[in-house]
This record gives sequence, structure tokens and C-alpha cells, in this order.
Amino acid sequence: IKSIESFNLKQVDVAVAGYSSGLTLTEQVFVHRGEIICIECEARPNVNSTFKANVFWMGWEPFTVGKEYTLKLATEKISVHAKQILKVLDASNLKTKNNTSVRRYEVAECILECKSQLVFDLFQELQNTGRYIIVDGYDTAGGGIITESIPDTTSELRNQVHAREDKWEHSTISSVERSSKYGQNAKVVLITGLTSVDKKTIAKRLERKLFEEGRKVYFLGIGNILRGLDGDISKEERSEHVRRLGEVANILLDAGLIVFLTASDLEKHDIKVLDTILSGEELLKVCVVQELDVNGFMYDLVLTPEDTVEVNVRKIIDLLDSKDVFFRG
Repeated sequence: IKSIESFNLKQVDVAVAGYSSGLTLTEQVFVHRGEIICIECEARPNVNSTFKANVFWMGWEPFTVGKEYTLKLATEKISVHAKQILKVLDASNLKTKNNTSVRRYEVAECILECKSQLVFDLFQELQNTGRYIIVDGYDTAGGGIITESIPDTTSELRNQVHAREDKWEHSTISSVERSSKYGQNAKVVLITGLTSVDKKTIAKRLERKLFEEGRKVYFLGIGNILRGLDGDISKEERSEHVRRLGEVANILLDAGLIVFLTASDLEKHDIKVLDTILSGEELLKVCVVQELDVNGFMYDLVLTPEDTVEVNVRKIIDLLDSKDVFFRG
């Protein structure tokens, strides 16, 4: 930490809980909404997408399994759904019951799953980052506390990513310098869909268009990895193929590029692997579908092959614009 800044106060050397303070660092970093700074020698918060929580529901419509809501915790705002309702406390007689929904003024124990990773503490360990509210549409409809972090299919991978980041050999050129020089923020755009749907043409046309506009871009199809870096493993080891694809994309991301990945028939777990390796903020997910079935996964953009390639390219560029990827001067 280089300095601690406070509004309309002289510079101080110490900030304590309850004060609104700003920090300047000795190096420039991108900080995304919801991220938490930690002291290296202290216990870190949980980073996970699935957890057990107590929910107190105040919404007019019942809290139901599978429906998407918005969860707010500290400064984070993230999409969430109830994966399972374990038990509901009946407020009229204080008895528990099994139910598939939680009605107004009922309390429930649930397993919640977020769209991407959430940084949190257990309420019994640190209250401020262990409680949350749930928004349904525009209304605050519920709130509660987090009681247990539940390991998911990417927990081990997440530990590997943390170890990678701790030991990463950084260049003398910072990501901020690259962004300023290139006039863009680095981003990975995953374009997926069924094998029968053409994704490469969209990705390559997009790469060409942005390249001709002076952008630093790169097309990476999973086939290039399968027949090169993955030559030592069988086609059946799909999770490892996806992991290696993500790690290559991460290196290109570190170089400041906008990367267009194409891969077919990705399942929800595969996309969570890429989310974990690349950080949810750095990965945009685009699906090309022949009908509206996207396997229950939430994509940043859904395209249809009935539209022309030019129309789909324009939609992806608009998506990148909405995420402030391009510096417009």
C-alpha cells in the first residue's frame, strides 16, 4: 500500500473499520466490483459459487428453486438461484417442513448457487461479509446469512489458480500500460454451441473486422489446442482439454489481447472451468443456438444462426462496447 486517502482529511497511515477510505498501491491493478483486499498472512475469505445459507423471505412472490435473483453482498451484485431448499420454518407454529418454495415471512435453510464466484465469509466468523440481501426484479425481497461454503466441482482447480497467481512472474509492463497503449481492455469471448452450428466463421470475421480497426485480437479454436498442446492426452479427457484451453487464453489475456475462443458442445461444468481460470469478469460467454434451449446456463449473449454473420458480429461488438472493452476517443 502506497497511501491511505480519506475525503477532506489529512493523509493518515492507518484506516479502521467504519471509515470510508481509499488506497493507492505501489503497482497499478484492475479492481472489479465485489473484490476484497486481504492481508497475505491472515486467513482468506471463501471464494466459491455454492454455499448453504439461511434465508428470510419478504417478497410477495414465493422464493422458488431455479428462479434467478440478484444477490448483494458488500459491494458485490451477482446473479443467484436456489439450488435446493433444505427445510422451511413455519412462522405460525415454529415447526420445520419440507417445501419447494419459501413464502412471505418464512425462514428457510437453502443451498444457493451464484452465476460466478462470490467472495464471502461465514457469518459466524465475520458478520459484515457473511450476510446478504436478495433482490427480485427491483424489490428487496429477502436476506440472510451464509453458514457453510460447499465445495463444488471447481474447488480444486480454484486452489490451483490461486497458487498460479501467487507465483506468477509479472512483466515490467503492467496491464494498465498495455490497455493504455492498445486502447482496449483485455477480454476473452467464448463462442460456443452445438457442433452443427457454425461458430468459427463468426469468430474469424469478428477478428478480421476488429484487426482492421487497429485492435489487438486473436482467434483461438479448441482444435488448435487438441492437435498441438493436447497431443499427449486422449480426446476423452475433456476436462483437461478445457483446462488447457483456458490456461492458454489466460496467457493471451495477460498480453492485453481480445481473444475469441470457439469450442463446441460445452457443458455447464466446462464453462465453469473457464470461468474459474479466467475470472468471471474477464470472460464473456456467447452461445449460438438453433432454438432457445441453452441448457439452463446464463450467457452474456445468445445468437441465432438464422441471422447473417455480419449481424451476429455486430451484436458481439455491441456487447464488447457495453462492457467498456474499447477506448473511444
